[in-house]
Amino acid sequence: MKEDYFIISGYVDEHMVENILYIVKEKISDDCKKLHIAVQSSGGSVPIALAIADLLMSLPCEVITYNIGNVDSAALLIYSAGEDRVCSPGARFFIHPIGKEIKGVQTVKTLIRYLKEINQDTERVANYLARQTKTNTAKWKEMYTKNYTLLPEQAVKLGVVYRIEEFPFKINISK
Repeated sequence: MKEDYFIISGYVDEHMVENILYIVKEKISDDCKKLHIAVQSSGGSVPIALAIADLLMSLPCEVITYNIGNVDSAALLIYSAGEDRVCSPGARFFIHPIGKEIKGVQTVKTLIRYLKEINQDTERVANYLARQTKTNTAKWKEMYTKNYTLLPEQAVKLGVVYRIEEFPFKINISK
């Protein structure tokens, strides 16, 4: 059985999606049966993170995700796509209320639309995490009303992490 690995790092945006699509196509075309993905990210776009998570869950191979440092904000959604989820002992997860960057002058109508989008994103995230963990939607919604830093042991209790151990691979980045 062929196994492969890669790192997801950086801001969750359109560039990350393009990079992941390229890498995943390469790995899957090489008949990979198990894909190890190390995640290290400060977060970014919720819709893009959910799209990446859906992509990872649709792959025809086993996906194992690793938190190798900080998995913050929207990156938690990507990390949670793993069928098996591992966390380094010194790693952490950061959760905060979902927001939206707004530029320019806004009207009441556009602000109401943005508020609806924030509420919809919060609902989607809570539902997704409830499906992926052993914590219910109501608890996730409550958690997304404040800032939380989850340490590995807390993440295990919530069902975000399955086991705590050091990242087991040496990564050669000189290719």
